Amino acid sequence: MTTPNTALVNDPQAVETLQHMQLPTQLNVMVGNPAAFAGDASVQSAIINLQGEAKRSAELIGKLTQDETRTTPLKHEAASKIAAKLTGQAEATQQMVLERAKEYNARAEATMEERFAPNEKRMYLYDRIAAWVATEAKNGEGNGYRNIREAIETNSDFAMVVSNFPYQLLGMPRDHLLNFRATAAQRWAPDATNDLLFADKLTELATKYPPFVKRVNASFFSPFELAKVRTRVEV
Repeated sequence: MTTPNTALVNDPQAVETLQHMQLPTQLNVMVGNPAAFAGDASVQSAIINLQGEAKRSAELIGKLTQDETRTTPLKHEAASKIAAKLTGQAEATQQMVLERAKEYNARAEATMEERFAPNEKRMYLYDRIAAWVATEAKNGEGNGYRNIREAIETNSDFAMVVSNFPYQLLGMPRDHLLNFRATAAQRWAPDATNDLLFADKLTELATKYPPFVKRVNASFFSPFELAKVRTRVEV
């Protein structure tokens, strides 16, 4: 394991970063826990691979500090290449995760459109349901909203109405209608709801990678030492 005297960058935060990159629990925090994404093999594999690369990179930095064949600037030059490889993989993982999130959102949207597609032969019924909902909504936070919610949970026609009619025709504020649409989705399109939740989870995962990249670059090498390499004279 990396020890305080095996970091090239003379900074406690750099040492801590190198140590954390060799601890599974800390890697889970830094780049994501593979077990939490078992539902998507590609995402899970990407996280596992990134964790493996992070651990190998930290070990290489530790070995570089003991390399007596390189001067300090050359050690930092080598470390910058290690960092570039790791951060490149992290950025690629972030991009892939965001693409997967888009795919889950698109699939959820398609499912919702199919599940709550109006039946032209039932339009008269939908109009009557919309009128009933508007009447119940006048009761505000009382029994009216409770009655609407119960109707949505027990009858798919009510779910279809709240999923398609605008809030103005249903006599309620927009935020209340959005809540009822969520209730309809959870009851009648749970697969779409799960896709949306997983997409949100992936989007949150993607936010881990920019700070990770910044942390790697700050901990692996010193730009000041790296700049010295440019002063080298070839003979």
